[in-house]
Amino acid sequence: MEGGFVVGVPTLGLVGREDGCIDPVLFDVAMGGGEGGREGGREEHPLFLKGVQVRKVEGGGHFLHQERAEDVNGLVLAWFEKYGEGGQEEGKVE
Repeated sequence: MEGGFVVGVPTLGLVGREDGCIDPVLFDVAMGGGEGGREGGREEHPLFLKGVQVRKVEGGGHFLHQERAEDVNGLVLAWFEKYGEGGQEEGKVE
């Protein structure tokens, strides 16, 4: 993509389901292609070359990493185990 920034690794987007600053639906539309607030992801995306997945965390707001730290840590660690260096899966997001 000329003149734009692209992400070349599998990408995880986390958002609090109760985010009062940025509507969580925006993440589905911009990153995951979900409709009507559906959590999701896409293998094919023009800006995320290896795919993107959006996860909404119950009980989390705009400061998700502080409000739901254990949930965020668990999701991030599982992502790294799956897609990080030495992880079982390489390539695109499922």
